[in-house]
This record gives sequence, C-alpha cells and structure tokens, in this order.
Amino acid sequence: MIDKKLLINFSSTIYYLLPISLLTGPLIPEIILLLIILIFLFYSIKEKDWLYYNNNFSKFFLLFYIYLILRSFFSENPYLSLESSLFYFRFGLFALATWFLIVNKKNFIREFSLFLIITLLIAITDGYYQYFNNSNNIFGFESPGTRMSLTFNDNLTLGSFLARVFPLLFAVVIYSFNNTRLKLIYLFFTFIFIDTLVYLSGERTSFGLLTLASIFLILVINEYKLLRLFALIVSIIIISIITILSPDIRERNIEGTINQMTSKITNPSNDEVDNTNVIFSPGHHPLIMTAINMFKDKPLFGHGPKLYRVLCSNHKYKFNDNSCSTHPHNNYIQALSEIGIVGLGFILFLLIYLSQKILVHLYNKIILSKNTLTDYEIALIACFLLTLWPFFPSQNLFNNWINIIYYLPVGFYLQKVYPINQSNS
Repeated sequence: MIDKKLLINFSSTIYYLLPISLLTGPLIPEIILLLIILIFLFYSIKEKDWLYYNNNFSKFFLLFYIYLILRSFFSENPYLSLESSLFYFRFGLFALATWFLIVNKKNFIREFSLFLIITLLIAITDGYYQYFNNSNNIFGFESPGTRMSLTFNDNLTLGSFLARVFPLLFAVVIYSFNNTRLKLIYLFFTFIFIDTLVYLSGERTSFGLLTLASIFLILVINEYKLLRLFALIVSIIIISIITILSPDIRERNIEGTINQMTSKITNPSNDEVDNTNVIFSPGHHPLIMTAINMFKDKPLFGHGPKLYRVLCSNHKYKFNDNSCSTHPHNNYIQALSEIGIVGLGFILFLLIYLSQKILVHLYNKIILSKNTLTDYEIALIACFLLTLWPFFPSQNLFNNWINIIYYLPVGFYLQKVYPINQSNS
C-alpha cells in the first residue's frame, strides 16, 4: 500500500517546482501538472473527498468544459479543434489539486511562497542581466534587446511571467509571514525591481497589466496600501529617469506606443486609408477584424476552439493579407470568434462575480467600516483581474503555458471559499 503522506509530500515538492519550471517553457510544467493531477485523483476518489467535486466551481468548470467539447465536435474541423478542448479539463483538476494540497499538507502555502520567492529572484536577476548586457541571458538563450527571454527558454515572455505572478507572490507572502521589518523591506524592493524590469522588458501589455494590478491593490487592500503606493512612486521616478536617459527605451515604450495607437490602416475594400484608428496596433488590427468577421458569421456558438488559425485565410473573413496568426491576440475577441456569445458568457460570468465581490467589499469597507475580504483574497482576485481584463492584447486563450499561470491562483482562492479542516500531515 502506497503511503498517503509520502505521496502528498512528493506532490507538494514537485508543485513547489512549478513556478521555476514555467521559466523553461511549456513541457516541464505540463509533466508536473500531470503528476499532481494523478495523485489528487487517486486520493480524493479513494478517500471519497467529494467536496472537491461537488461545489459551484467544479460544476461551473464542468459545464464550460462540456460546452468546449461539444463546440469542437460540431465544428468544421473536429480533430483540430479537439486538440485545444479535449484535455482542457486538466486545468480545472489542477485548481482542485492545489486546494487538496493546501488542505492536506501542513504549511503548504508558506513553503510554496519560499520557492516562489526564489523563482522570482532568479527571474529578476536574469532579467537585469539581459538588460545591462544587451545580449543572451545568463544561460545563453537569445534575447534580442527589445524583449527579454525566459530564464531557461528563448520565449520572449519574461515580462508576462513577472507581471502575472506578481499578485500571487504578494498574496502568499502576506499570508505566510508576520509583519516584520524584513518582510516589508522585501516587498517594497521586490515591487520596485519588478515594476522597473517589466517596463525594461519592452512588453507593453505586461507593463499595463502590472500597473493595473498595482492600482487595484492600492485602491482595495487594507493593510499594505501605503507600502505599495510608495513603491509605485519610487518605480515611476526610476522609470522616468530611464526613459529620459535611454532613447531606445523611450522610442519603444512611449513614442512607439503612441505612434501605433494613433496609426491609420488601409481599408482593403477600397484601398484607401481608413479614418478609424487601429485596434492596439497595425499588427493587431487585421487579426482582430478577421476574428470579428468570423464572429458575425456564427455569433452564437462560434467556429470552434483553435479554428481561427485555419479560417483566418478564408477570403470570407480575412481583413487583409496580414490577417493570419494562431489567434487574434485578445481573449474576448478570440472567444467570440471560436466559441461565440455562449462561450464568452462563461468568461463574463466570472468577471461579474469578481466585480460583485469587490463592490460588496468596498461598500462594507466605506459605509460599514468592515472588511469583507482579506488582503490575501484581494491579491488573489488581482490575479484573476489580470486574466480577465478585456482591453489589452493577450496570448492564446487555449495556450497551455499561459493557462497554467491563469489557473495557478485558483486553488488558493478555492481553499478560502470552501474551508476544510487543515491536516497536520
């Protein structure tokens, strides 16, 4: 008989390695995800812990998953579409497995926070190495200068990783450690290092998301408001100085952004310059307009997951010769084109649910002088805000790597919503 404590300790250990594995690309995190899920399924079913499955989150996720499968099955290319939808269930199980480990492994959140701190230290150190050396990163992966690669991979998404993991880091640190001077100093300087590095990474969407999360936390959190505000002010001063002194940074992050957002684009129907400003940038505009054309053709259910990449070249939908990519670079537009209004409804429901939680918290805080949510919960909600924010470009809605990051904080939140007696194992 396999010892439960041994397997839970093993599952926890590989879970702790998940954040740093995300710096290697998608393969290793997928392997870790699979092992964590298998152990969770084995013990939750064996011990009949049905609470993990019999709750609103699990029911909601199951409905969404069934919808994705049905939409793929009845799409124009079921085999291709099912590549994105068939195994999507693993992300929901991953969230439940996180919840399971928090309950069954003593000090899980604290130990996870230590590994996350180490991961962010490695990523930040490597990011500044790339910036100051204007070359490959510490481990030799290519960094072209205007963007920064992951520490152990040549994917140019270091800024995205830091921006999206930042609220989770804040959540687990404030949950796990007392308010010592060392903790406050660590948070203060980590905020500044991440703010500045994400700006230097050249990933404007990531910097926008990080700024959004920072403003949200400053407005909503209870105890660390001034700490984050002062850190943001220092970051703005440093970023302003860098922008003034560095023409390259200024051109890409300021002048380039303004030029792209105010650009015009040729209307392919009449070969004249369209008077409407582009959406996000001249590169994004044809992708988004093509997706909108697809949505207009099948507004209710969409064309099926993963089918944008195939149908974007169809003359019926394409905006111009630059209309094709693997996805239209916005989750909401991709949802409309691939899973329709019905599919988008699931996403909007989550956005409304979180908005209601925040509004109730603010009402109780301002009117009744009572906090409905802890700072830990608010920081986790900040993670979801970045996932659900509709007004920036985004990665593929069904991309494996980004979905692990999307679902990483979900299990932590579930443990707060559905408390179970903590195990001493």
